Amino acid sequence: MVAGGITEQASRAIDNLAAVLARHDMTLDDVVKTTVWLTDAALAGEFNAVYRARFAEPFPTRSTVVSGLLAGDALIEIEAIAHKG
Repeated sequence: MVAGGITEQASRAIDNLAAVLARHDMTLDDVVKTTVWLTDAALAGEFNAVYRARFAEPFPTRSTVVSGLLAGDALIEIEAIAHKG
């Protein structure tokens, strides 16, 4: 787990996603759908700033769920669907 708040955790989660995509010759531009879990709705504004900085328009379709069911000290979890077309 990366130290820091939602900005640091969101940045690391997206870095990790980009690394997985790169192993399959894909980039964040290939992401078509994300599902994001946040532990607190108050984190949405800071998360959105990171998301907008890392994903290009038109942004992937996104569902955001607020849940206290994340592991450990995690504030965020991201799931993505990518398509190389």
